[in-house]
Amino acid sequence: MKANLSSKKIAKGEIGSRVKHVRGKDAQKEFAKMLEFSSSYLSEVESGKTKPSLELLIRISHITNYSLHWLLTGEGPMLFEPSEGAVKENI
Repeated sequence: MKANLSSKKIAKGEIGSRVKHVRGKDAQKEFAKMLEFSSSYLSEVESGKTKPSLELLIRISHITNYSLHWLLTGEGPMLFEPSEGAVKENI
């Protein structure tokens, strides 16, 4: 039986590691600017000191095409492919 997201404890440090993975070699300051968040907040998220806001994770997902589910849980495909008729909205 697969646990659903609501019954799973999500470790902020693990999410922070995935956020850092998504950022890759980009400078933290520039990535934060692109996301419209402060670099200090992004640093705290990446280090696991602070839980990321849903808004941050949604922005990361929209800008990078990384799956929101993967960012939260580390499960499933990392990247998502929009369907042919899908329109990507700007946040």
